[in-house]
Amino acid sequence: MSDPKTYTDDFAKFADRIDRIEASIRNLRVPTDGQFTQTVKKILALFDSLDQQVADSISKNSYDKATIDSKLQDWNWGTLTPGRGGTGTTNGYNNLFTKGQWRAGWILTDGTIGTAQSSRKVKTDITDADQFIPIEALRKVKWQIFRYIADLNANNDSAMPRIGMIAEDLDSNGLGMFCTYDANDEPDGIDYQTLSVAALRLAQDAETRIDDLAQRLTQLEKRNQQ
Repeated sequence: MSDPKTYTDDFAKFADRIDRIEASIRNLRVPTDGQFTQTVKKILALFDSLDQQVADSISKNSYDKATIDSKLQDWNWGTLTPGRGGTGTTNGYNNLFTKGQWRAGWILTDGTIGTAQSSRKVKTDITDADQFIPIEALRKVKWQIFRYIADLNANNDSAMPRIGMIAEDLDSNGLGMFCTYDANDEPDGIDYQTLSVAALRLAQDAETRIDDLAQRLTQLEKRNQQ
């Protein structure tokens, strides 16, 4: 059991510390009215100059318009280096190919750019397309000359005439395989690169018919000579 005197001594020490803390608090320096007034003035002055301080900070840490314009002019926006599959130029339209091999580019709906491969090694379920794409339907779709509405609205009579086909015409003739479709499953474009294969098939069919007619004509000539 602890000695009661120990508790008494501890309490006395605690009380003494409290008394000294109280004395310290009482002896704290109390600001005069003049000092308080000066402090308030300094705070108000900071608030009054706050906008100017912010503006000065922005000016110090930002580019001016001339610098920004210069950097925009020099920046290679959208340039992709040849090592990463790009052309190394900001204007691919004027980047003419004069040597080496090249492939047609394709863009997926998510924006991915790539090329299509045609090797048998990467294909399966290879089937004669004549079973699904009627040649006669290809002959029904006309090519047209037109101008784009947006081009006409922006450039009036200077809008450039274009030549091509109408996606809806292909779709309505069962040739949707050559169309692209929007989010509402409505035809909005034509895959002309694939359509060119269909044009080749039409040429093959025409050649077959010509050969058949030539053979029949030869047979008729032989009969007339007998």
